[in-house]
Amino acid sequence: MDTDGRHRIAGFRYLPRQDGGSNGHVRQYEFAVSDDGRNWHTVATGSFASDQTEKEVTFPATTARHVRLRALSAVDGGPFTSMAELTVLEAAAGNKHRAP
Repeated sequence: MDTDGRHRIAGFRYLPRQDGGSNGHVRQYEFAVSDDGRNWHTVATGSFASDQTEKEVTFPATTARHVRLRALSAVDGGPFTSMAELTVLEAAAGNKHRAP
């Protein structure tokens, strides 16, 4: 996702699909940032619980223009993942950029 400018990013929120199904819920993830959209720096990795609640991940603030949430596996072991929303958390003033 291109945030349309450089921002001090300190985390993100991931909201799984909200239709009652669990197909495609992200289990293991990697979150990376980039200034040019080609060279990426991983700032967070982990696993999400298998439920429909919004998950929040924070990390030391870094400045970047592009962000990428990469699903490494799905909760159900399937070959695809899904999400309802991804919100990027800025370090200063708590402003948010929501993916279109």
